[in-house]
Amino acid sequence: MRKLLSISRKILLTDELRKIQDLPPLPHRGAVHQFEGVYWARRNDWDPVHAAMEGSSFYDLPPVLRWFSGNIGYHHVHHLGPRIPNYRLKECFDVIPALKSRQPLTLRGSLACIRLKLWDEERQELVAF
Repeated sequence: MRKLLSISRKILLTDELRKIQDLPPLPHRGAVHQFEGVYWARRNDWDPVHAAMEGSSFYDLPPVLRWFSGNIGYHHVHHLGPRIPNYRLKECFDVIPALKSRQPLTLRGSLACIRLKLWDEERQELVAF
């Protein structure tokens, strides 16, 4: 009986996870790396600090969305220090002035980023697809 309960809980959990995965994409999925003015470079020209600061956004989210997303808005901080736990990203952002130089991307502004999908080599920018 105990094993049957364990199996049924796993099945229910799996069904719930499938429902979550079937939800439409959230704006933040693309906004952290796909936004106007993003930095992109080929391997030989790639600079990790420049990529962290200009290739990932500072996504200024309301507090409740910061909590639900694990502070994904401080994505540039995460790329500078991937081992920093998500609950310390805002703290790092608050005490290091250089991290505040990124122009924040708002929730409303992120909706325009959904369309940016392709890198245009000639124009050196993301374009809609």
